[in-house]
Amino acid sequence: MFITTTIQRRSSLLIVVILRSVHYHYYQQQPQQKKPQYRQQRRRNFQLSSINHCHHHRNHYHKCHNNFYFNQKFNHFSKFTMSAKTTKVMDITNNNNNVDEERNSSSEMPRITHVIFDLDGLLLDTEFAYEQATQQIVQRYGRSFTLEDKLKILGRPGSVVARMIVDDLKLPISVSEFMQQFDEEYCNLVNVQPVPLMPGAERLIRHLNRFQIPTAIATGSRRFTYELNTKFHKNLFQSFHHVLMTPEDPEVTRGKPDPQPYLICAKRFENVPTTMIDNNRSILVFEDSLVGIESANRAGMTTVWIPDYRFDRHKHQHQKQQHSSSLSSSWSKPCLVLDSLKLFQPELFGLPQFLDD
Repeated sequence: MFITTTIQRRSSLLIVVILRSVHYHYYQQQPQQKKPQYRQQRRRNFQLSSINHCHHHRNHYHKCHNNFYFNQKFNHFSKFTMSAKTTKVMDITNNNNNVDEERNSSSEMPRITHVIFDLDGLLLDTEFAYEQATQQIVQRYGRSFTLEDKLKILGRPGSVVARMIVDDLKLPISVSEFMQQFDEEYCNLVNVQPVPLMPGAERLIRHLNRFQIPTAIATGSRRFTYELNTKFHKNLFQSFHHVLMTPEDPEVTRGKPDPQPYLICAKRFENVPTTMIDNNRSILVFEDSLVGIESANRAGMTTVWIPDYRFDRHKHQHQKQQHSSSLSSSWSKPCLVLDSLKLFQPELFGLPQFLDD
């Protein structure tokens, strides 16, 4: 009995040892064959997931943030940068809003020393008041002021705008009568609702003034409307070195898109460096219209386009076709396109970085 029990125990123990040995050898070999394949599959799934994630956000950034572009070669985002020989240019004629063109230059991107701003629609949100005043006038004569009409006049001097509206809408009044009625209507509107600053305008102006970067304004507004629009922001606008009002300036004989307004505005800076005499690329121009962009580009300056966020950017192509049909399309291509002044990064142009960043 004792011998039988002992044999059974030893047999059970032997079976356990054999099973453990088989189990050990099996799992020792299993990771060497199965685990690498499993890791490779996980890595492959992760890469596919990451690429899909990037493609999803690439479309989102193209729609919302035009100061980013997607590097398809490396599947990651890159901020808009200026290299020594190449500037990335937003293709404003492409519905995809992709950065797919390069403006090559034979020399390095110059360090910006002076800045010139447009006024209406860029620093001041005057578009609503201008449109309301114009609508009230044309409705008296049974006419309507459409979006197409508005796009035709964006960036034009006040006197030119008045003539275009009177002629295009066939109003039974003279240009001087239209301007007189406009001043009355506009004054009533602004006195009730002061003209606000555009987002990011005050921050950028004060930042440039803090670092003693000379700034100026080149606008198609008359002095009457300029004083009316800026009366609640006098302290801010006193920081500009000078303001060029093309309709009333005796030296200006041709308005935007001619380069003359920006050339004259640049000439009035004090202590102009010698590099600016033959090369205006060290002057940075902010504009909200393609008419102004063409004017600054033809003057040889560096341009940033901030189109009005209330208009579809592609509808500005109508404006481009109207005034640039006989010119190369490159005249209307800015160096950078942004949705707002709030998105501007001064360091991209060699200017001091915002202190609150």
